[in-house]
Amino acid sequence: MALKNDYQRIGSREQLEEALRDLKSEINAKGVKTKADYSHLKDFYTPANIYTRIMDGFTPVINLAAIAVDFYDRVRQRVTEMREE
Repeated sequence: MALKNDYQRIGSREQLEEALRDLKSEINAKGVKTKADYSHLKDFYTPANIYTRIMDGFTPVINLAAIAVDFYDRVRQRVTEMREE
């Protein structure tokens, strides 16, 4: 058996074939891992997650809760005024 990544010590065809099988196996394993990593990244970076991260970054700067409550109060007041007319 050839030592891992020590291809200078390969002295027979059987050792060469074994080293080739090991190398192909390592390449396939890395390919599977890369596909899994890509899948996890793709699942994480959805538009909703990106939007949430952006909003989380702005939340300390802008008091979104106060703006939302104020907006709700204005809409509720406008609806009440329209019903009274």
